[in-house]
Amino acid sequence: MNNERIKEIALANGFKLKEQPNGEMDLNPYVYDFARTLLLLKLGEITADMTDLIDSKDTLESQSMLDSCDDIIDKHIAELRGVSDD
Repeated sequence: MNNERIKEIALANGFKLKEQPNGEMDLNPYVYDFARTLLLLKLGEITADMTDLIDSKDTLESQSMLDSCDDIIDKHIAELRGVSDD
């Protein structure tokens, strides 16, 4: 995800632009680092869940596998939106 997309999302969620040392108005650099760290952590969780599913593929039928993939993706989307069953 590029800085422009991160900025767009951050501004839509209440972050404010600050004057940077070069005089430009932008988000502080740590906001971009934070956003990328969260994305990498979530990607790691999704990858682990999908790997577990692939490892169990011998016991699943094709449609069941696809349904399980959909469930995993839906779970992670809900967590990103702040709606979790945990």
